[in-house]
Amino acid sequence: NWKGVVILKIEIRLQEPNFEINPKYAEQVVDRFMDISREQLLTSIKGKTPVDYGTLRRSWAYKKYKLGDGNQKLRISNSRKYALFVEQGTGIFKTGHRIFPKNASVFRANIDGDVVFFRHHKGMPGKHMMEKGVKEYTVKIPNLFRTAMLQTNMRSK
Repeated sequence: NWKGVVILKIEIRLQEPNFEINPKYAEQVVDRFMDISREQLLTSIKGKTPVDYGTLRRSWAYKKYKLGDGNQKLRISNSRKYALFVEQGTGIFKTGHRIFPKNASVFRANIDGDVVFFRHHKGMPGKHMMEKGVKEYTVKIPNLFRTAMLQTNMRSK
């Protein structure tokens, strides 16, 4: 699981004169919006996740919580231990220092079919798949909310 936490808080205030929320449907609108948001967020994040074997991309998961105050929370996580390193980067790209093997004198890697050994490595830059996926999602929020309203039998004025 992620050791770091990414928090995205969304507060929606309806300011469109063409829609009126019927209190009878308000909870349904929020539920639908959360479902659409989950789909869009997962699609955006997975699309930004690099693939070697697909394990990291397949390991994205979500959990939806209903809070006591009527609000809802959506948690998106990745169960791969290396997900945080792919997100944020390693070595000089994160700390400014080269990385060294922890339990051996050299690193061993298979690069294009050749076995290669090296004493240290500069690391890798972060892919920022979650950060980029969330940015891609946030511009879609107004349309997603409109869609949720229309799909839950909201009436136009």
